[in-house]
Amino acid sequence: PKIVCPAIMVPVGTGILIAGANEMLTENNQIYDNWRYGAMLFFVEAYFRGEDDPAQQDDTSHYNKFLHNRMGIAPGGRALPNGTDFWWDEFLSNRGNCWYDNTGPGGTAAGITGPGDAGEIGLDVAGDLLLDGGASISTLAVEGDSKLGLQGTLDVLQELTGAESIRQLPTLKLFKIRMDLEMQGDTKSLSTEGVAEEPVELEGVPYDELDVAVVRATQGDLPVVSRPYAPAAAELGMTEAELLEHMAAMKERGILRRVAAILYHRRAGFSANGMGVWAVPEEKIAEFGPRMASFRGISHCYQRPTYEDWPYSIFTMAHGRSKEECDAILDAIAGEFAITQRATLYSSTEFKKIRLLYFTDDFKNWEAQHAGAA
Repeated sequence: PKIVCPAIMVPVGTGILIAGANEMLTENNQIYDNWRYGAMLFFVEAYFRGEDDPAQQDDTSHYNKFLHNRMGIAPGGRALPNGTDFWWDEFLSNRGNCWYDNTGPGGTAAGITGPGDAGEIGLDVAGDLLLDGGASISTLAVEGDSKLGLQGTLDVLQELTGAESIRQLPTLKLFKIRMDLEMQGDTKSLSTEGVAEEPVELEGVPYDELDVAVVRATQGDLPVVSRPYAPAAAELGMTEAELLEHMAAMKERGILRRVAAILYHRRAGFSANGMGVWAVPEEKIAEFGPRMASFRGISHCYQRPTYEDWPYSIFTMAHGRSKEECDAILDAIAGEFAITQRATLYSSTEFKKIRLLYFTDDFKNWEAQHAGAA
């Protein structure tokens, strides 16, 4: 037989592949019996199409929609599942992609594998996870001039989704938010307590229109070029030195936390994560929180409010190369503190994970569309 090699490498066993496209709509399809992926979405840098402008490199893979598709079911009703229904490369500059109201072989969304969200494009939901046991936890942000406010936004989401109950879990104290993974170390190094640090200051600070303009011009990915801030400086009408000086001042004032490279921890081998939640007595939170955050395998550590049906006050996100390694990190923390009530929340589905973009019109548009808050 004659062997035909494609000019562009594509993953065999995939139903639909969308590479570097914007505003594509995949709706009302039956996608089934693909041993690798039902549908793939991934980012393509602009230089592959001959675009050399650094400011244009991340202008693809935005606002693609996967709506009302039947996954893993043949036209005659026979169940022919895909290896994974939806695959997305989670490129951090992507925005507005959504997977909504797709159903699996059982006729409900419960059988869907892959990412997705509530289908509400423009709402500032940075992450949305389905946890073992059926609960969902989302990271939600609203802008300071929101007409609805945080609780009003949650009320609208509850009405849209039919959720039985919603609990606000804002950060009361931030003990840690960074990755300190030891690439060459073993489980023991990830499970070892380090040096405790003071909580991060969370109080709001004033900012002006120039600060807002700087955020808009610099948020998102930086081009990999010798002068990555040149396009932003030109947009703002200042020199690169003036821009960097202003950003340093923003960091000093507490508006800007850091400028840093993002580690794709799953690609680096740390493919498992579990959220340890702890019922820490109020009088022990200030002592235990910084110490729990100091463990090398913990990337995030917060104090959050408790409720009658939710007693957990401290959250610790553990990262490891396996579920067993995450358990070992959290077990090591448990061995150091007298906490009798704790749990580990593992994600069964990651519906959405993006980097939020600030000071855009997306949230206002969402409020106007869904809540009449024009």
